[in-house]
Amino acid sequence: MPDNNQKPEMGAALAAGFAPLKKNWLALLITLGVPYVLISIIVIGGPLYLIFKELGSWFVAGEAPQHLSFEMYAPVIGYYLAMSFGATLLASMLYAAIYRWLGVREGERQSMGLRLGADEWRLFIIQLLILLVMLVPSGGVIGLGTALIKAGNEGLGASLLLVGLLFIPVYLVLAMVRLSLAPVQTFATGSLKLFGSWRMTKGAFWVMFLSFAVTAVIMALVSTVLTTPANILFYSNPNTGWLSDPEILETLERAEWPQLMRDTFLSTSALIALVWMALASVIVGIIQVVVYGGMSFYFYNKLKPGAK
Repeated sequence: MPDNNQKPEMGAALAAGFAPLKKNWLALLITLGVPYVLISIIVIGGPLYLIFKELGSWFVAGEAPQHLSFEMYAPVIGYYLAMSFGATLLASMLYAAIYRWLGVREGERQSMGLRLGADEWRLFIIQLLILLVMLVPSGGVIGLGTALIKAGNEGLGASLLLVGLLFIPVYLVLAMVRLSLAPVQTFATGSLKLFGSWRMTKGAFWVMFLSFAVTAVIMALVSTVLTTPANILFYSNPNTGWLSDPEILETLERAEWPQLMRDTFLSTSALIALVWMALASVIVGIIQVVVYGGMSFYFYNKLKPGAK
């Protein structure tokens, strides 16, 4: 636990998170944003296109998703896993670029830019390990409770699910905060460090939790401001009514559905809105990585062993 002189503070953590944006926000967005968009088109846009193409074929054919066999679902599952893999790896590249630019490793020349090397793969692996630590216990509780109910032990199974419903959210928040320094420590040391974060953050949970929570609210507001005009533009198209009221589709012949899809998503206003939302997503995503990267570096400097 840090001593009183080294105890982290929420105000200082927020300032450390937003400091890089104040210093050079335009360079960050351009240097990281342009390659981020180009890579996203391939690693995220490609699988996403294939997913919608597959779903569209079901839609046009009138297939109900709940009636599809696993063999028909398998391609969509594969595309989704590929997209998740690409998105996680891309996030690792962004975090590595921010850590490198912040000078997390002492003596290393500060630089900015996306690359794919050992640092990025270590961050990718540590993110997967964090995900496993968070989800495996939660999934185990839910799976065991469900299995007990199916086996005829409804009382014990329902009790276990109720306990899980109450405590799993608490565990997820606790694990997310206590393991939040694993990526920056992994980058700083050049080796996988998972539970070192748990030890470092002992006694600092609340200041970290509140700092991350305030940042999440700020990022939500930024996202709302940037995307609201695009949403207004998209839903100004009268053909989007079926998205909020699917019963409209029942009034149309099935042969008219493909044209409705084109009118909904390929109109000029829809394309402008979708591009707008995609660019807003890139901006928010980069800002989020910069801020969380700066905050985690601040907490790591305050809480790491031997901090002065």
